[in-house]
Amino acid sequence: MTVSLPVSLTGSYLTKQPDAGIPAGPSVFDALANPPASGTAAETAQRAKAIAKGVNEADSVARTGVNKHQDRIRDELDTASILSSD
Repeated sequence: MTVSLPVSLTGSYLTKQPDAGIPAGPSVFDALANPPASGTAAETAQRAKAIAKGVNEADSVARTGVNKHQDRIRDELDTASILSSD
């Protein structure tokens, strides 16, 4: 007799180690044994939007900041917080 477990138990089972969150890389849904259909559909839709906007291109502004490990907002706030006598 085969017993099938409910999704509430198997929904968090992993088949491999999840990714570190690299943009355009595999997501945690790729590592789940039983990924939710709504989450997979939402991820596919967001990935399509990102590709349409050019975020997924290697030379885009968003990818350049990630590849350089640079936070432009933090840099701007750091620059603004410097007291100048001008």
